[in-house]
Amino acid sequence: MSQKKNEQIEKAYISESIVNTVWNQYEGAIERSRKVLENQEEVYIRTLEETSKFNAELRKSLTSFYEGNKKVNADVMNSFQSNKAEEVLSEGHRSFINEGQEVVNRFENIMLTPLKSSFDIMERFEKRAVENNKAYVENLQTHRKERTANSNEYINLARTAQLRLLRRVEDGFKVMVGSGVNK
Repeated sequence: MSQKKNEQIEKAYISESIVNTVWNQYEGAIERSRKVLENQEEVYIRTLEETSKFNAELRKSLTSFYEGNKKVNADVMNSFQSNKAEEVLSEGHRSFINEGQEVVNRFENIMLTPLKSSFDIMERFEKRAVENNKAYVENLQTHRKERTANSNEYINLARTAQLRLLRRVEDGFKVMVGSGVNK
């Protein structure tokens, strides 16, 4: 039984623990860097989505602010016109004011068309940018998974080759030490 223990002790290589420790640390570092990269990609996509939402809310706020100001101005003008119209204006003047208001409304629509179109284009651009970036990140993740399998195999091959080399070196030292003891 003591002979088996001696054989097991002799078979245990000193370099194995060192090599395994180094390779385990290397693999751990690679895995941590992969997780950090994945987290960065997730944060990037969330940031794009949140920015798009913020911009949509900003456009909505600007539109509602404009509509609110327009309503207040219309109320002020209507109250002013109704007070003055009853006192001074004849029927011809009232129809002239109504036609003028219609022209102002048409002009306003013409002037707002580029702004509305710009808001629409910005919204579509942001949605497309978010979708494209999501697809790009998914593509990167797919390719990274493929490369990860290959790199893990290379790491295992390198670890095995290094262990074999160091075992041979240790075996050579054991032979040299063993032959020196016999003399």
